[in-house]
Amino acid sequence: MNFLLSQQVEDSSNPGLMNLKLARIQYRICLNASVDCARFLLRQGLAFRGDKEYEESSNRGNFLELYRFLADHNENIKATTLQNAQESLKLTAYDIQKDIAHALVVETTNTIIREIGDALFSILIDESRDVSTKEQMAMFYPKDFPFVDLMILDCQLETYIMDMRSSDEFLKLKGITELAKMMVAHKKDEVFPLVYLLLTLVLILLVATATVERSFSAMNIIKTRLRNRMGDQWMNDNLVVYIEKDISDGIDNETIMQHFQKMKPRQGQL
Repeated sequence: MNFLLSQQVEDSSNPGLMNLKLARIQYRICLNASVDCARFLLRQGLAFRGDKEYEESSNRGNFLELYRFLADHNENIKATTLQNAQESLKLTAYDIQKDIAHALVVETTNTIIREIGDALFSILIDESRDVSTKEQMAMFYPKDFPFVDLMILDCQLETYIMDMRSSDEFLKLKGITELAKMMVAHKKDEVFPLVYLLLTLVLILLVATATVERSFSAMNIIKTRLRNRMGDQWMNDNLVVYIEKDISDGIDNETIMQHFQKMKPRQGQL
């Protein structure tokens, strides 16, 4: 006797209550199976959709094929999902897949934030040498760079770059540490105070090179030639789970399902 049948027998004395509980059980089984499929694909950096997802297709994409595999190997899932599920409660639509993925991403992010707490952390920034990138980095420090200072920084940077390029002493420097020392020695920190402040903030910023490289590698794995039309949000969700899989693995399905349920009104109830 499978799980659903045992529930029917247990509540057979009250048909209304039995139907309500049975509907919730079916919904939970369908949703749990969808969460399992989404978690596996996100963790492995695999695509969800296929070119031909109609019922008669021999390959309906990774998500639906994995879902069908689970159903073939679990009687409870098979009895309540795919062809046996209500049309509006199959929980296999692409929007459902994206909502499940985003729910996992939010819970993963919240876990990271809780772990960090009030501790120090670093911000990873890709290297570029143009003026606008330096201004964008300044935006990470709103307390040090109010809006007026950002406008002044724009002018200071242009003058600073021209000044540095015209000095043979500054052209021979090998790193930002030497640059900071040389600016103090030549009193450039007084001439360009905001640039010097930005430079000192960069010096105290801890950058984990290995983590940066791992992130770029993950992007190459996830955004392949066949997935080159991924939107920013969907790519971000895929990257977060793939990169932080050690953390996302520790989040149970119940937490994800509860978050998914609260994202918007759902026809089914847990």
